[in-house]
Amino acid sequence: MESVLDISAHKYGNYHKYYTFHPSETRSSFFSKRNIFFQMWEAQGRPGVFSLLDIGCNEGNLSMDVLKEAQLQLPREVKCILLGID
Repeated sequence: MESVLDISAHKYGNYHKYYTFHPSETRSSFFSKRNIFFQMWEAQGRPGVFSLLDIGCNEGNLSMDVLKEAQLQLPREVKCILLGID
């Protein structure tokens, strides 16, 4: 018999199958609808480097989708950097 930890979580609290019932594409659509990264970039004075930090990123699926969305919203010459910590 599988234990709850075997099927739903790693021993440190990361939910291994989290993205099967909370797809990252669904949650990252929040950012695309509001053009939020462009607004943040402008508010920061249009820097050449735009940094993203995701604390508690789990496997990083959502982090990568958010990074892709930021790259779509910002001019090509802006370098986007992502740091994910779990």
